[in-house]
Amino acid sequence: MSRAGRRGGGRWRWAVAGLLALVPAAGIVSPAVAVDSDGQWYHQTLGTAQVHAQGYRGQGVTVAVIDASLTPDLPMLRGADVQIMNGGRSLCKDPATGEHLPATGEALTFSTSHGSNVVAMIVGTGQGFDGAPSVRGVAPDATVRFYAIGNPAGDLRNTAMRGGLGTAIVQAVNDGAKIISIQSGGGLDRWTRQTVAWALNQGVIIVSALSEEPGDGGAVGELNGTLGVQAVGADGRVIGEGTSRGPYPVRKVSVAAPGVDVLLQGEWKSYDWTRTEIASGTSFAAPIVAGALAVVWSAHPDATPHQLLQVLVAQATPGDPARVGHGTVNLLGMVADDPTRYPDVNPLIVADARFKEDLSAADIAAAFSPDPFDTAPPATVSPSPDSSASLPDSSGGMPGWVWVVVAAALVTGAVLTIIVILRRGGRR
Repeated sequence: MSRAGRRGGGRWRWAVAGLLALVPAAGIVSPAVAVDSDGQWYHQTLGTAQVHAQGYRGQGVTVAVIDASLTPDLPMLRGADVQIMNGGRSLCKDPATGEHLPATGEALTFSTSHGSNVVAMIVGTGQGFDGAPSVRGVAPDATVRFYAIGNPAGDLRNTAMRGGLGTAIVQAVNDGAKIISIQSGGGLDRWTRQTVAWALNQGVIIVSALSEEPGDGGAVGELNGTLGVQAVGADGRVIGEGTSRGPYPVRKVSVAAPGVDVLLQGEWKSYDWTRTEIASGTSFAAPIVAGALAVVWSAHPDATPHQLLQVLVAQATPGDPARVGHGTVNLLGMVADDPTRYPDVNPLIVADARFKEDLSAADIAAAFSPDPFDTAPPATVSPSPDSSASLPDSSGGMPGWVWVVVAAALVTGAVLTIIVILRRGGRR
C-alpha cells in the first residue's frame, strides 16, 4: 500500500484526515538494486512475454481501479483503454465549496503519481518521454475503469471522504466490474465492510494491497473473501524483510506478487514526470495481480470470477503461509491450467470471522445491495477518534438524536450536582 523510493519513504507519506482518509503510503525504504536494473524484472518472472505471444493480453476484460487520482496524458498511458468514471470527478469533495474535486491533474503529486503508476502496472504501454522506457502493463489490452477517491493536488488533509472507498466499490459493481483493484487503506468502517460483503456476494473479485505500517489503518484485503496481496522482490523476500524493522504483520495474506524495486514513472524529488525511479510497495503488487487475472480471463473467457481465484490459488508457487499466503502468483501456470475444471466457489471465504471487524461467510451470503446515495456517510467530515461513530445505524435501534438529548441531559445533571456540592462545601 506504500511507496518507498530508493531515497527513502519520508517524502512519500500521505497527510491523513481521520481514520477513513485514503492512506496509500508507508515509510519502508526499499533495498538497493543493481544500477543496471530497469525495475521491470517481474515481467520475466511472470512470463508476460510468453503469454502475450500466445495472444493473451487481457483483451475483453475490464478491471476497476480505485485509487487517488490520475494523469491520463502520460506517454505510458497514451493509447491504453483507460476510462475516467464518475464524470471525470473524484468522489472526494472540497469541504470549502462542497464541490467534487477533479479526478485528474497534470502536475506530479503523490496523488497523481500513485494512481497513474498503479494503472500503468495493468495497461501501461512501456513508452516513456523522448523514447525512454516506462512502465509496461501485465494486461496491456484490458480496459481500466478508474474511480478517483483522492485529490489530484496531493493534499488530503482537508478532503477526506468518509465512506469514499465503499461508495467507489458500489459504483464499480453497479457499472459491471468483476475485478476491482484497491490500493488504499484507511480503516475497515461499517460502510466499507457492508459494500465489500455485497460485492463478494455478487461474485466480484476484490484485489487489495495489504498494509505496511500501523498508519495505513487496515486494508480491505484483510477481510474474509478478498484477495489480500503482499509484495515481494526478485529474491522472493517480502517487502521490509532484511530491514531492522522487518515486514509489517498483517492479519491475512492471500498471495504475494512482485512489488519491491519496481519502475515508476515520475521522480518525486524533482517533481519531474519525465524522469523515472525505482520504488517498492504493495500498491504496485495488487494491480499486477489484477492484470494477471485479466490475462488469464482473456485466455479462458468461459471461466467465472470464482474459478479465476481457484486457479490462482492452485497454481501459486508455495511458500511460508504467514509471508505469502497461498503462494506467489504464477501467471504461466494459471494460463496453462483450465479454470473451468474448478468449482465455482470463492476459495478465499472461510466460515467464521477472524477478528472484530472481519466478515463471516454468513455476512457475505446475507449481504444486500447498499444504496450509496441513501446510506453512505457524508463526503466531507472532520477527523474523529472513532471511525464508526457517525456511520448510519441500520440496526433499527433508538434514533441517534434521542441518544444526543439523553446524553446532554445527563451531562447537564452532573454539572448541576457538582455545583450544588461545591456550594455546600463552601458554606461549611
